[in-house]
Amino acid sequence: MLLTIGADGWPHAAFTWIGAPAPTRVRVIADEGSTTLNNLQAHTTAAAQVIGPDDLLYLIKGTARVQTETQGTMPAGLKVVLAELAVDDVRDQRWAAVAVTPLAYRWKDAHMVEVERAVLRILTAPG
Repeated sequence: MLLTIGADGWPHAAFTWIGAPAPTRVRVIADEGSTTLNNLQAHTTAAAQVIGPDDLLYLIKGTARVQTETQGTMPAGLKVVLAELAVDDVRDQRWAAVAVTPLAYRWKDAHMVEVERAVLRILTAPG
C-alpha cells in the first residue's frame, strides 16, 4: 500500500506494486492521471506499507522522485508512471502477539495477469 499526502492534507492510500532495486531505493507504480500520481508530484513525502508472509510488516518512509514520462502502455490500455522513493526510514511494525497475513487477491479478468507481468518488468528494470 502506498500512502501519499492529498491536496486536502489528509493521507491517501492506494494499493500498488512495490519493488526494491536497492536497500536505499523503493520503486512504486502510479496510474497516469491518478490521485496518487498527483499527490506524489505535489508532495514528495510518501510511505509504503509492506505486508507479506511470515509476519512481514514494514513501513518504509521516503522522498519520492517521479519519472517524467509514462512507462509505456500496459496490455489493458493502462498507462503507468514509475516513482522511486529514496528511503529515509524503515520501521518493523510486527507485534509479538499477532500473526500478520498478507493481502490475497485474484484477478477477475485474465488480461490483468499480463498487466502485472508488464509492471514487474518496469519495477525490475536496471537503473
